[in-house]
Amino acid sequence: MNEFMLALDTSQNKEIIQLKFVLHYLTAFNVYDHLIEPELITRWLAPKVEKNHCTVGGEYHFVWSNPEYHLRGKYLKAIGGEILDFTWQWDDEKDLPPRTVKIEVIPSRNGQSSTVLLLHGAFGMSDDEQSKRTIQLVQWVNSFQRLTNYWQKGH
Repeated sequence: MNEFMLALDTSQNKEIIQLKFVLHYLTAFNVYDHLIEPELITRWLAPKVEKNHCTVGGEYHFVWSNPEYHLRGKYLKAIGGEILDFTWQWDDEKDLPPRTVKIEVIPSRNGQSSTVLLLHGAFGMSDDEQSKRTIQLVQWVNSFQRLTNYWQKGH
């Protein structure tokens, strides 16, 4: 971690990922914009945005390469600058029900920083599902680390 971010796993059970990020120097609107704007998403989360319609019922499709992965979902709730809920499904997991992600962005009192509360689940209790949960938890932390690194370098 760096001085720009603090990440805490606040999960109470192993069926969900529950993370809290404290992002110094990133306002709530800065963070929210980086969650919904395709050009900004490619700077920290997914290298390619095939589709992103951030409205309730709208769909997204992100692509990674080497190896190639496709992530798709639908937006369930979008409250500007505050809340973003969406489904989450990798193309190679079409036999599983989509997982859901709920993100709440809370501004600091001085407006210069923000806290992000993230819930991602549900994961089963099998070894395979718990392995996927662990990998996804690490990926979320690494993604938010990339966001703070990008922001620190002057975006």
